[in-house]
Amino acid sequence: MRRARWRSFRMSECARPDAGTTGVRRVTEKRRYVMTRTTEWTVRIVVFEEDGTTKARAVLDTGSAKMTGRGAAHCNPEDVDIPEIGDELASGRALKDLAARLLREADRDLAGVGAPPPPARRPTVYGWADASA
Repeated sequence: MRRARWRSFRMSECARPDAGTTGVRRVTEKRRYVMTRTTEWTVRIVVFEEDGTTKARAVLDTGSAKMTGRGAAHCNPEDVDIPEIGDELASGRALKDLAARLLREADRDLAGVGAPPPPARRPTVYGWADASA
């Protein structure tokens, strides 16, 4: 099994290894770190229809905690009803919600160990941007 390697030149994005964090050890002076443990997390997606709306629930199981993201999709009455597209949209939105929740939890954990929050980012805009905005 290959060990994951990562490096960070911004210590605000990760807990400082010299501040008592377990699972990471310093390898060189170039701030390269090697993860010393491996974990497996499972994501389960449940897709269902309710009142003409496709809904999805993505559940992350870390072994010690569970986190849930939710998404929904509605078919425009003028469009052809293709259930797979609704499933994909609802599942993608549930995964996006789960990712946002996971990142917020990581930010809270970083703040708990004294690391500053990451800089604010502008949201990604999908589709046509409104010129008047």
